[in-house]
Amino acid sequence: MTAILPVIFALAGTAAVFTIWNAVSQNISTVKMLASQIKGLDRTTAITVNLLQNEPALEPVAIVRRPRLTRVPHPKPITHRLHQFDHSRSVA
Repeated sequence: MTAILPVIFALAGTAAVFTIWNAVSQNISTVKMLASQIKGLDRTTAITVNLLQNEPALEPVAIVRRPRLTRVPHPKPITHRLHQFDHSRSVA
């Protein structure tokens, strides 16, 4: 049993490396094509990215604050735990 686990892990590792190698080799031509297109781009062009979305104007009804729905806490129920009180121990 001690020799089986390392063999299984070695097979799984080999299969993982083979799968990764297949994925890379199938897409290497696409990566090279994209790299050549990027090299051909004009570097003087500035790229502006605006991550903030412009919020549309809020409706007048939405501006008015409404009271929050508050939950009124109820008192904790009293549970009678008889084992906490002193009592006489009697035989039936």
